[in-house]
Amino acid sequence: MKPDDIIAKQIKTQALQAIQDLARIFDIQDVAYFKEYEIIREGICRAIGEIDTSLLLTIYQKYPELDDLKEKSK
Repeated sequence: MKPDDIIAKQIKTQALQAIQDLARIFDIQDVAYFKEYEIIREGICRAIGEIDTSLLLTIYQKYPELDDLKEKSK
C-alpha cells in the first residue's frame, strides 16, 4: 500500500469515527428536552453532512477502493 493510500484510509477511519461520536450526542438521556436541542441538532447534522461531503466524498472519489458501500452494491 502506498503512503497516500494509508493516509486516505486513516482519514476515512477518523471521519467515520467523528460521525459516530457526534451521533452519540443523540443518545444522551433526555437530550431532546435540552433547552437548546434544536440548535444542537442542527449543528450536529450540519457537521455530519460536512464530514460526509467534504472529507469522505473526496476520499471515495480519489480512492474508490475505500468506498465500502460501492463494493456492497456490486
